[in-house]
Amino acid sequence: MANRTDKIALSLDEFPIGALYRVAVGFAAVSIWAALSAARYPAWTVIPFLLLVLFSLRVIPAIVRRLLPVSADVKRIWAERRETGRRFDSYQWRKLLWIGLGVLVYMATYRDLRSVLILVATVCLVGGFTGFGIFLNVQRTRNLQ
Repeated sequence: MANRTDKIALSLDEFPIGALYRVAVGFAAVSIWAALSAARYPAWTVIPFLLLVLFSLRVIPAIVRRLLPVSADVKRIWAERRETGRRFDSYQWRKLLWIGLGVLVYMATYRDLRSVLILVATVCLVGGFTGFGIFLNVQRTRNLQ
């Protein structure tokens, strides 16, 4: 598996690239929502917008997995990761940590301290930290990677 496409495809879901990618998604999602809403829509609309972003983070990679020319090894690793995600919710929840961090970076960058953004960041960070801790325990007890 020395193919460059294979390495890039796998790195998007591994630390640190996967974490940075999700921080960027959190930052960009709130930035886009803020630009689109621009005081035309109530602040709470960020919640359904972020849910749509989270949904797209499941759909778009599924499409890319079908289109990207990768080796059988990469397809096997992706399948193992999807199975781990199905078996352990905490595997998916830990990704919220990075998205929440991206929301925090947005809030700090633009000094946007709307209560709904504080709520979203808090839920993502608490859910992400909790998922991270639970999955670390799962990894340890079940000898997963």
